[in-house]
Amino acid sequence: LMFVSLAATPLLRQVPQFIIIGIFLYLGMSSIRGNSMFDRMWLFGIWDKTRWPDEPFVTEVSTATTHKFTGLQLACFSIIVILRYVGAGGAMPFLIAALVPVRIWIVPRFFSAEDLEVLDP
Repeated sequence: LMFVSLAATPLLRQVPQFIIIGIFLYLGMSSIRGNSMFDRMWLFGIWDKTRWPDEPFVTEVSTATTHKFTGLQLACFSIIVILRYVGAGGAMPFLIAALVPVRIWIVPRFFSAEDLEVLDP
């Protein structure tokens, strides 16, 4: 498939850039629905707990633990985005790869295995 896209490069140059940007924007926005991190982020803005979705991260894990885990994910995401915009964009793949040891060795110190099974399937 990659070789096909390389062969189609002259054809893709004929497509206006705003159309390609629109396609990627649509794909990105349509993938947000159902992403557990974004679903948990919306819980920060819903004060009425009766309006919370009937999801395992709401029913099986305490609210404080869910918010703590989501906050940790947002902090890691924010650090990567900030470092990208201050000029360390070339190190971004290494920063993302560094999240694997964080998830394997550091996160289990703060959350139980049962909670992690629900929060990070």
